[in-house]
Amino acid sequence: MSKILIFLAFVLGTSQCFPTCTRRTCYGKIRGKITFRVPHVEVEEYLGIPYASPPTGHLRYKRPQKPLRWSPRILDTTNLPPACPQEQRAQINFHRPGFDNFNEDCLYMNIYVPRINKRALPILLYIHGGSNSQGMGAVFDGDILAAHGEIIVITFNYRLANLGFFADPSKGIKGNNGLMDQVLVMKWIQRNIKYFNGNPSKVTLYGHSAGAGDVGVHLLSDLTKGLFRNTIMHSGTPISHWFPSFCVQSSRVSSIPQNCRPGYSLITTEPQLDNWVIIDGEFLKGSPEKLFTCGKFRRGPVLLMISRDEGFPLDPSMYREINLDQLLGYFGRTLFAGKPDFAENVKKEIKIWERLNLSNYPPGLQVLADMGLFAPMMKLADMISRWQKNVYTLSFDYVSQNVPGPDWIGIQHGWDVFYVFGVPTVGHPKFSYTARDAEVSKRTMQLMSSFVKKGTSQCFPTCIRKTLYGKVRGKITIRVPQVEVEEYLGVPYASPPTGYLRYKRPKKPIKWNPRILETTNLPPACPQFELDSVQFHKPGFNNFNEDCLYMNIYVPRVNKRALPIMLFIHGGSNRKGMGAMFDGDILAAHGEIIVITFNFRLDNLGFYADPSKGVKGNNGLMDQVLALKWIQRNIKYFNGDPSKVTIYGHSAGAGDAGLHLLSSLTKGLFRNAIIHSGAPISHWFLSPCIQTSRESKTPENCRPGTSLITTEQQKENWVVVDGEFLKGSPEKLFTCGKFHAGSVLLMMSRDEGHPLDISTYKELDLDQTIGWYAKNLFAERPDFTDNVKKEIKIWETMNLSRYPQALQVRADVGVFVPMMKTADMISEWQKNVYTLSFDYVSQNVPGPEWIGVQHGWDIFYVFGVPTVGHPKFSYTARDAEVSKVTMQLIRHFVKEGSWRSCDLKLRKYNAEKKSVNKLDYVNGKTVVTNEINFKQPRLDFCQFDTHPPPPQPPPTTHTHIRTHTHNHHC
Repeated sequence: MSKILIFLAFVLGTSQCFPTCTRRTCYGKIRGKITFRVPHVEVEEYLGIPYASPPTGHLRYKRPQKPLRWSPRILDTTNLPPACPQEQRAQINFHRPGFDNFNEDCLYMNIYVPRINKRALPILLYIHGGSNSQGMGAVFDGDILAAHGEIIVITFNYRLANLGFFADPSKGIKGNNGLMDQVLVMKWIQRNIKYFNGNPSKVTLYGHSAGAGDVGVHLLSDLTKGLFRNTIMHSGTPISHWFPSFCVQSSRVSSIPQNCRPGYSLITTEPQLDNWVIIDGEFLKGSPEKLFTCGKFRRGPVLLMISRDEGFPLDPSMYREINLDQLLGYFGRTLFAGKPDFAENVKKEIKIWERLNLSNYPPGLQVLADMGLFAPMMKLADMISRWQKNVYTLSFDYVSQNVPGPDWIGIQHGWDVFYVFGVPTVGHPKFSYTARDAEVSKRTMQLMSSFVKKGTSQCFPTCIRKTLYGKVRGKITIRVPQVEVEEYLGVPYASPPTGYLRYKRPKKPIKWNPRILETTNLPPACPQFELDSVQFHKPGFNNFNEDCLYMNIYVPRVNKRALPIMLFIHGGSNRKGMGAMFDGDILAAHGEIIVITFNFRLDNLGFYADPSKGVKGNNGLMDQVLALKWIQRNIKYFNGDPSKVTIYGHSAGAGDAGLHLLSSLTKGLFRNAIIHSGAPISHWFLSPCIQTSRESKTPENCRPGTSLITTEQQKENWVVVDGEFLKGSPEKLFTCGKFHAGSVLLMMSRDEGHPLDISTYKELDLDQTIGWYAKNLFAERPDFTDNVKKEIKIWETMNLSRYPQALQVRADVGVFVPMMKTADMISEWQKNVYTLSFDYVSQNVPGPEWIGVQHGWDIFYVFGVPTVGHPKFSYTARDAEVSKVTMQLIRHFVKEGSWRSCDLKLRKYNAEKKSVNKLDYVNGKTVVTNEINFKQPRLDFCQFDTHPPPPQPPPTTHTHIRTHTHNHHC
């Protein structure tokens, strides 16, 4: 049968025979075709989908109407639709030689859907150029951009010239019908794109030339609210002199023609129709320039894109030399009527510009480009940026190797759009592209797709490395001068923990050979009930999925081999957060180390335990073990030394790091450890069923190896003794020296108690705080409450802290005491133990005057955030300097397991003296000093009893209990 099909295709004059695909819409099913022009990526093409009823008969010159349903038949959409009528067909014939299908029944769209394993793809809706009088959506195919960018690309036709823009209300013709066609296509997308795996909340409008002007007025229209998110205006604006009718007032003309009538097309002196955009009172209610000036436009990311030279026409055969005097006379008469010396002044300026060698273009062409494009585009950028920050400008300056035309042609108007749609990667009958052209086109597509996905214009060169499971393609960034960093974001280190692997031990990832895995975007975070931590660190991040076991690898491009590795375990009580709350590129570049962040399962999915149901518990910790094993097997391919891995955990991640010192499963998987603002013996970290010296007995309903059932019959998703990862009480194991590590650094912030996000702070009641601790942690000290109140009065007279006492007690009991006790226990068995307090108070730290250095503030300095900035904080040059020294400290510890640099030195911990290194900024420089009797007498008083806990029995089974979240903080 397939041979017959191929034979028929040959008889019919074509050798192409595509497989087909069917999707539904609100109006009926459609049949498209599947193409394959980018290796390993199929694209579904649906060509000629009606988004409106034919604008003929009684609908001629009228507002567009929804399409009629065609159910139950399946509509064939495998061929390009007709273009709308137009007098000049040169543009279409240049872009698509041989096309000759024009019809008033032309309101059709073309949808290109990449077949990839991702859901809810963003959409780029392209509005073609052509002065709103010529062109069609299909001047470019959308499949190459869709495949490379992993986005849905949509092109479409709208009515042009007289049929689309003539206005005469006396005849029932409102005008701007071409723009109303565009509105209807946006509404169609909102209703139907979900059937094409598209996300209707992620639509980006992209217009070129007059299409860019159309995009601009969509920002101003009430009719398009909620129909798109981002906008790209490419080589055109809604305030250019050639875009709106001369009857629309702006600063470019001193007066409008006398024969202007509101809502009507201008009748010119010839007389001919002026089929330009008008103020119709429905789509557009005022002058675009005035509306932008007053901030009456839709907020959202805006990219204004231009080609370097612009003035020359795309088709060299259409070029006619411009008479400079005639051009200046036209502009002086129409746009600068109030400046009688305009022409003479411009000629003087041109002589200066020629001496400065500003452009190879003939002066007439350059003035045309300046007046028609560059000046209005920059003015529009100015107007928009007064009201919002996320405005980007981009000039396409790459001169193609075989560009046709005169030597000075440069990059003419419309040339760069071919690069946006990937034409140099597949070729064009009119141009001869090179491999270099194709590479530039690929990077241009990356930039555009990045903006469509994220609303930013970042585009990076890419890099490829191998793993045991297949190759990965990352991106190269350079945020530290002269140091490039390779970023591989979203590398799978495990199979998706879904389906039969839900609540199970993690498994190795499945090989993805022979394709190259794209790892240029952040992966989803693991599910969590509270999103505040992620969104505070990474504003706007909203991608959560159970398929979340991914790592992010940052490799500095330095002339050194076998780099050491720092694996960061994020905090968040083991129930919220993600690895990518911090970017690792700054620390990697400054430290010349490989930085790895990663996700692990959280809360119920990561720490619930019920052996009777096959749920062993500690799955989040087992994810971490698998990440460590992945590093051992693969980091050599990233220029890493697997024998020099340092684990670094913050907050609950610090507790996790501490447990890895105890687990037999992690022996040989790392060398050094950094335990930052947390400890594996903190009262908020472990299940209350794990006996320690902090309490005399465990709850009666504890069953070892099972999540605790509280009095409300709800479970606590904490670390348990599972007999596999953890075989006993952490406190007892440390006391008995049953741990493995080279060097250990215990790091804390000066004050700790206050939350990082000041908006979440609620004043603590001192009596309630003390009462809770007396009941839960100091039950064997009946006089604890009275004694602590007496001590607090003494501490106040000693001026030990400016913190509210309830906050300080919480910091002492929850962080400082268990951390110092952990240091004591480890230092009994080995010498290379270090403690460090980050005492530097930032110059513009938000919050009350007494806030100091709160929990989590110093981690920003470790990752170099003050050197590049953060949307929530205002850092100073001094902050950046302290951050650089902090990164040096971490760098040396990761490399050497200690730190000594010039006059700065980390001293080893002395348990008898309770010594702590302190990092601060004194007398104009960052210093490290050493202090003894750390936070005394407070910590002595809050110290737990020191008798060792009894042995832990082996895990048993338990009955099923319902899910519940709990605040594990103090």
